[in-house]
Amino acid sequence: MIRKRILQFINNKGITKYEFYKITKLSNGFLDKSGAIGSDKCEIICSYFPELNPEWLLTGKGPMLREQAEPNKPTPIPAKPTDSKSLPLLPVSAIAGLGSGEL
Repeated sequence: MIRKRILQFINNKGITKYEFYKITKLSNGFLDKSGAIGSDKCEIICSYFPELNPEWLLTGKGPMLREQAEPNKPTPIPAKPTDSKSLPLLPVSAIAGLGSGEL
């Protein structure tokens, strides 16, 4: 059943089996074999496709894709108070040609 769900996922994603094998580095024909799929293979697949819902992959319950979280917003870095031991910042014009090859 897991193989069937993987095939549904790659069909939904619009990629071929070959592209899936290439991305996951799983052996060609992996999806055409019979038998159980180990947890190590499921872990590999989920690591390459983080949008894939692991619960759906393993049990068929829930949505195929994870809900999209809000993109991470960068955390502003607070300005540190200056003290007498801090290095002074110099204006760009003070570099006197450093890096231009004219020394």
